[in-house]
Amino acid sequence: IYWCSGKSSTKIIENKHVALINLKGVISFEANTYQTLADGLDDALKDKNTLGVIIRANSPGGSPVYSNMLYDEILRFRKLYPKKPIDFVIEEVCASGCYYIASAADKVYA
Repeated sequence: IYWCSGKSSTKIIENKHVALINLKGVISFEANTYQTLADGLDDALKDKNTLGVIIRANSPGGSPVYSNMLYDEILRFRKLYPKKPIDFVIEEVCASGCYYIASAADKVYA
């Protein structure tokens, strides 16, 4: 991975990476959205080589209950791993519960 530290300086950080987790489709129990995202965050953040996490979102929202649970889970992980940013990148759609979840991230890019 390349890390830019100025206008023209670049250095390689060996064995480090940024984790990418997808949040796609309707947020619901049936879609297993909560467990997939929570497990992905847990695995990524526990890895000592992870510099941060990007959640790539494309969702119309869904269950307010599961959206709230994911919001709380992101806040919990941010407290457990304060030096590893969790950012949201919105692809096409991020409405309702998806937007609520995104608001728990360090940064949101749309």
